[in-house]
Amino acid sequence: MSTSLAAPAPTLPPVHRRLSAPALGALITGWQTEGPAYVALADAVRGAVLSGTVAPHTRLPSERDLAGALGVSRTTTAAAYAALRERGFVTSRT
Repeated sequence: MSTSLAAPAPTLPPVHRRLSAPALGALITGWQTEGPAYVALADAVRGAVLSGTVAPHTRLPSERDLAGALGVSRTTTAAAYAALRERGFVTSRT
């Protein structure tokens, strides 16, 4: 009697979705609080990911587009994305 190994199940690639700046802005309403704006923005995006509002592997809008949609400076969105990268919540394309 011969034994054969079953072929391993194919690994599906992660689903990559795009999220526009206005759509992300609508999902994280009420993020502006006391303290640095970039911290509040990073916490809001992190909360949206943890709650499932933003699916894993979703492509976030550019710093510039998000800044325009939220009415904040690009420095704010750049610092928020940097904080999220440091915590391991987002990665950047290079």
